[in-house]
Amino acid sequence: MIHQQWVLTAAHVAEAIKSLPHKVQCGNVTRNVERVFIHPDYKENGRKDIALLKLSAPITEIKPVPIYTKDNEAKQIATLVGHYITGNGKTGPDRKLKRELRGATNQIESTNENWLSFTFDSPDSKAVTDLEGVSGPGDSGAPAYITVKGKLFVVGISSRSRDTNGDGIEPAYGDEDLYTRVSLYKKWIKKTIRLN
Repeated sequence: MIHQQWVLTAAHVAEAIKSLPHKVQCGNVTRNVERVFIHPDYKENGRKDIALLKLSAPITEIKPVPIYTKDNEAKQIATLVGHYITGNGKTGPDRKLKRELRGATNQIESTNENWLSFTFDSPDSKAVTDLEGVSGPGDSGAPAYITVKGKLFVVGISSRSRDTNGDGIEPAYGDEDLYTRVSLYKKWIKKTIRLN
């Protein structure tokens, strides 16, 4: 939730809920989705995989988290949040485990004109973080946060992963996780909220 009446997510998630009615839960508060705004240049290959959901009424019980607008995301430590399938980097997702809210940390490996890239580092890697992880199957649209001078910002939106190490297990140690780089869409986000 980046505004009292707006939720940021992935375009490929928003496409699946374009047929209203649909509900969003933020904490213990539930709201109907009033409108879905998919980035006009979204491509099915994942480019510009970002969307906004306008809620039927503001949520005042929860403080929104602003988007990050600077372009210095690389090498920062992000907190990734998800709630769907979990697992580990050796055997991959375990679809039998309980689906519950969880978090992990990871360093933003690199940035480009579309993505924030994370590598799922193994415990013996020099780059591993204390709570190393990546998003799992079903976590598309989930946020990545960074903290700057004690303030939390949304820096990315979970979009896809790549079986970089070629073992056929996703996600596994060595794989790449790609998040839509939110800072690139600050003008579109601001304009969409202002005009709607």
